[in-house]
Amino acid sequence: MRAESVFFDVDGTLHGGDVFEAYVIHMLKRSLLRLLILFPLSLLALLMHLFFPDRRAGLSLLMWVMTFMVSEESLLRSEHGFAVEFAGTVASHKQVLRVLQGHIEEGNYVYLVSGSPEMMVKSMYPAVSAMPNVIVIGSRFERFLGGRVIAVRCVMSEKVRQIERRVGHPVAFKAGYSDSWKDRAVLSCCEEAYKVDAAGQIGRWLDERF
Repeated sequence: MRAESVFFDVDGTLHGGDVFEAYVIHMLKRSLLRLLILFPLSLLALLMHLFFPDRRAGLSLLMWVMTFMVSEESLLRSEHGFAVEFAGTVASHKQVLRVLQGHIEEGNYVYLVSGSPEMMVKSMYPAVSAMPNVIVIGSRFERFLGGRVIAVRCVMSEKVRQIERRVGHPVAFKAGYSDSWKDRAVLSCCEEAYKVDAAGQIGRWLDERF
């Protein structure tokens, strides 16, 4: 039997909540002094993110302010620890995880594609991420002038670009699973598009034009 490719969003789909959003709030609480010292930049970043929440620039500037003069080693430890703790407290969507596991066992290529940082997804789902037929794609950071910025924010149509960059050709999925209409760019590449509700139940995206 020929292996198929399937797409899964992560936050809101495999579990409730958003690990990156929770991590940013966590970092804000720990970075009050930096936010005050760099207040003009902090204010600009917050306004940019408020008015353009799906764009990279505002959140990237905010991330730089919060991580300025913090070592990459310390940030990686913090990021991993937070993701593991988040995974232990968040509500898993068991029906979706069973479907995910079924695709893995059938030998299908499973793409976990998230707006959250790629390493945080791998920290939350280490066993799944280690499977040879699972490809994890997410947002990525890079160092810039003593802090961290977002090199790639893997949301909306950027998800399709990052998948194509990883595999080297246009994508086509047998099925796709997401809780959000914002994933319509990827869902338009799926033969079957499935909607995951807030309780983790799977339905179809009915009468939707992707």
